[in-house]
Amino acid sequence: MENYLLSLEQVASLFDYLDEKLEEDGCDNTLRYTKEWLAINLPEDQHEAILAEMEEMGGYCDCEVVFNCYEDYQDELYDEEEE
Repeated sequence: MENYLLSLEQVASLFDYLDEKLEEDGCDNTLRYTKEWLAINLPEDQHEAILAEMEEMGGYCDCEVVFNCYEDYQDELYDEEEE
């Protein structure tokens, strides 16, 4: 598995946050909610590197973060939901 800046637990938390926000308001083609989650959960000095990592994975807006980022974690995340 690839080494990511976010742990599996952090990715699960981020995806839960994004799912809730996107269901309420939809995607506005920005990283608005991703940045909100980062501000709530991680020190500011980590944000730039994490956002760059997401962009490398194709996460240029909130919905793309959900669909394109952390694919190595996807199986584990969905396995947890089924239990």
